[in-house]
Amino acid sequence: MSTFNIRMYNMGFGDCFLLTLPSTLGRPLRVLIDCGKHKLSTKGPKLAALTAQVQADVTGAGGQIIDLLIVTHRHEDHVSGFALPGWDNVQVGEVWMPWTEHPTDPQARRICEKQSTSASKAVKALAALALDPAEADYLLGYAGNNLTNAKAMNLLHGGFQGSPERRFLPEANAAEGDPLRPAALPGVEVYVLGPSRNPDVVRDMEPPSNEAYHLSGDVAAGGTSEPPFGPEWRHTRETYPANASIPEDFTAETEKHIGEIFDEPALELLVALEKAVNGTSLILLFHIGKQWLLFPGDAQWGSWSEILANPRWQTLLKRLTFYKVGHHGSHNATPVSFVAEYLNDDARVMIPTGEVKKWPMIPRQSLLDDLAAKKLHVARSDEPPAQPFRATLDSYGDVLFIDTELDL
Repeated sequence: MSTFNIRMYNMGFGDCFLLTLPSTLGRPLRVLIDCGKHKLSTKGPKLAALTAQVQADVTGAGGQIIDLLIVTHRHEDHVSGFALPGWDNVQVGEVWMPWTEHPTDPQARRICEKQSTSASKAVKALAALALDPAEADYLLGYAGNNLTNAKAMNLLHGGFQGSPERRFLPEANAAEGDPLRPAALPGVEVYVLGPSRNPDVVRDMEPPSNEAYHLSGDVAAGGTSEPPFGPEWRHTRETYPANASIPEDFTAETEKHIGEIFDEPALELLVALEKAVNGTSLILLFHIGKQWLLFPGDAQWGSWSEILANPRWQTLLKRLTFYKVGHHGSHNATPVSFVAEYLNDDARVMIPTGEVKKWPMIPRQSLLDDLAAKKLHVARSDEPPAQPFRATLDSYGDVLFIDTELDL
């Protein structure tokens, strides 16, 4: 029986997937989806080693070839690998990016320029302050993830061998519901579910309480989220006990500096910016043989709400056999109802994630619990998995990548 392979690289807090399909060309067909690692993700293999591994994995008969290269959005943890050496001789058939990357689309340019300008100002302002190193790493990590990532994006927009066609999706004149059929991937259909061209959808980030994965994991559908501790446990800065230590990432000095720079707290601004870029994620549903694979980037609630309200997408999502968990398992990137209603028994789930000190609650345990409660096959990128997944380790004993084979 013919099969194809899905490889998830252990980027930690980052994404990189390689699909390898059989063909009659004397070589396999390859689809690369993202290649990046967040600067705050320090455990596991280094980005340089992972990028070199990707480049080696696309090398074979005919040289280094990627038939379809997809970038879901411009965040550092999805594109930073493209800023490293080794891509100049890679031949690429097509490059797909979200419509917000279109170089001549006026609305796209306004979105990108506003996001990049805000992030650049934040980085410059924060870098000029005498912040504690831990505070600086945290805030600059947020800001840096939203910079233009110019070197990587220049390669994606104008580099590689083969003069690849660039497509910015969904295309303005595309009929909703019609799949793309890439010439380089015979027999493969790809449905573009997002990002929306409606700015209100892109800006809608936070799901209603019953659709979010909370820390307690006990919010029932239709219910409300209650804080795990009562009012007696909550403090403002004024009521915080004088003899208590303040967390290193929330000091009075940092708050003072932040107030001097921004009209609103810097961290809130940067978090909002982070979510806004996530809202532009390319969301793709692959139909390969008898398999249906969903790669949603880091799409958040606005995109999901539009998708789950669309009867056409509802029908197709009921067929899912594979899901790439969005945004490393955060609370607002995988709706509760999606897990309950659209992930079928025996579906395979891959979670690109890794421990980051500043975000100890990602991946959300309540999400992991819901996935475990169903008859699903689940693998996370930073841990050796069970069958039907298999891990390859590096020389230090860390997971380098995880593979799974699916029948065509």
